[in-house]
Amino acid sequence: MHLRRHQARRRSQGLPTLERSASDIQDLLSGVPERADLERLFDRKVSLSQILRLAGKRVDHDRIAELLGSPDPSRDLKKLLES
Repeated sequence: MHLRRHQARRRSQGLPTLERSASDIQDLLSGVPERADLERLFDRKVSLSQILRLAGKRVDHDRIAELLGSPDPSRDLKKLLES
C-alpha cells in the first residue's frame, strides 16, 4: 500500500517511478561495452558506484588487472579514484 502511494505521488510530481527508473538504468547500461575485467571487480565485492566511476575514467586493462590481484581491491580502487 505504501509503495502505491509513493508511486502515485512520484507520478503526480512528474518524477520517474521505480519501474521506469529500473528500465532507464537498463537502457543506459545496454550501451556500455562488455567489460569482463570490470565484472570480475564486482565479483570481488567492489561497489557498483566505484566500478562505474572507474569505467568513466577509462582506466586501462593492466591497471584493472592490478586491482583484481589486490587483497583489498575496493580500498585500492578508492585510492586510485581519489588521485
